[in-house]
Amino acid sequence: MKKIRFGNCIAVITALLFLLPYMGVIFYTLPRNDEFACAYGIVNQGGYSLLTLCRRVANDYMVWEGNYSGIFIYSMLNPIVIGNSDSTVYFMNIICFIGFVIGWTYIIYRCLSFFDIDKKYKNYLSLAGLILSMNCRFMRETLGWYTGYMYYTLQLLLGCLGLFMVYDLISKKADSRNKKKEVAIIVAACLFEVIGAGGTLHVSAILCWIILLLLIWAVYRKKEWIKAAILFASIFISTIVNVAAPGHRVRKDGYASVSLVKGVAYTVVCVYKEIRRICTQTYLPYVFLIMFILMIFIIREGRNIIELNPFMTAFAGIACILGSTFPVCYGYGRAYMASRGMEMLDLMIVIWSMIFLLSVANTFAIKKIRPSADSVMTVAIMGIFLFCTVAIGNIEVSDIPTVQCISGLANGSIKDYSDYWRNVLHQVENSDDRDLVIDVDSEYLDRECIIDRVMIQEDPTDWVNTSMATVYGHDTVRIRRK
Repeated sequence: MKKIRFGNCIAVITALLFLLPYMGVIFYTLPRNDEFACAYGIVNQGGYSLLTLCRRVANDYMVWEGNYSGIFIYSMLNPIVIGNSDSTVYFMNIICFIGFVIGWTYIIYRCLSFFDIDKKYKNYLSLAGLILSMNCRFMRETLGWYTGYMYYTLQLLLGCLGLFMVYDLISKKADSRNKKKEVAIIVAACLFEVIGAGGTLHVSAILCWIILLLLIWAVYRKKEWIKAAILFASIFISTIVNVAAPGHRVRKDGYASVSLVKGVAYTVVCVYKEIRRICTQTYLPYVFLIMFILMIFIIREGRNIIELNPFMTAFAGIACILGSTFPVCYGYGRAYMASRGMEMLDLMIVIWSMIFLLSVANTFAIKKIRPSADSVMTVAIMGIFLFCTVAIGNIEVSDIPTVQCISGLANGSIKDYSDYWRNVLHQVENSDDRDLVIDVDSEYLDRECIIDRVMIQEDPTDWVNTSMATVYGHDTVRIRRK
């Protein structure tokens, strides 16, 4: 009992050391661009109401994008619209952060449940997976940007929740079921998938792939595959609704058009470069090595089923990663994605890497391969040697996102940067000038910071500027470098 308590204390302290600095930085993040465009659209379409929200979805669906649930939710809860105050922005920032921490930890925990591991170890590994996911790169756009969260992160979490709800139904024994409750759960799960598919196509593709895996598993295991088929139909049809939006074609006119073959090539290059970056510019490979050694010991009995075969998990992971990245690379006609896309890719790489390593450890358990204390000590010494000679020599500790957060909070640079641009925003809000010009120090325009500034530009005709001008009652708004 004392050992368990000690382990829990260490886990909690470690989690707090990594998560609190991250949350501290998220607290300072600012409205960027889409938040103002959303407020502009609501003002132009009659003010905040359910009818206006529906009009925004219909308008954007036709002229810009098919992300129907993303548009609706981020318009409904947009802090610029519902409160337009610092406290509203702070509140939404922290709520989004907490939602991700709880949701993503739950998803990792459920994935670990496929293996025979004690609950306390699943808790530890889930926290480790959460920390690793957040330290591939600073999640600037899927956590540090309200619109990014509402278009990517929320949809992924809800879609995965719907998946596990149906998986639990299928896995239950027939004599312990309540038919009315089952129907309600299936309807709720399908609703989550409809919401999930209405975000970005990147997330829609991820959800399609993993729910297809659930359907294949249900058919192979002769489970009640109809329930899985209903769930897959809901995500697939909803994704088609998203893809079919005329707005996608309008938006794609601004990007290069490439063939399917080139799209596939760009996808492979994009994924390869990101995996190479993670392996050569982060500490994740060394942490995964330590985790793998621990996994060998914490798996009690190997589950000898084909779904947990390392080759099957590797294939499923690679298919999910490539398949979900393809729509983005093909749509943009390039071999890289915006930060939000790379952050989603990192989440997939981390969780599928953990599942693959566990599948290998599961195979060891099946074959009764248990390393001796001497072999573990040898591997540990080699790991420490690699860490001290290779990793530290090639990877800057200051590049670790959590370290960046701690450093920026400790020296006050993040608060200073956030306060400066928040003051610029306040000038836009409070000035009575019809043609507003705000002098901005070159230092703050050119400074690199872990968070993004308010994206007001020097050109008064820029779409962010025109949106802000309408929202705050000006004819024109611009900044002037000094």
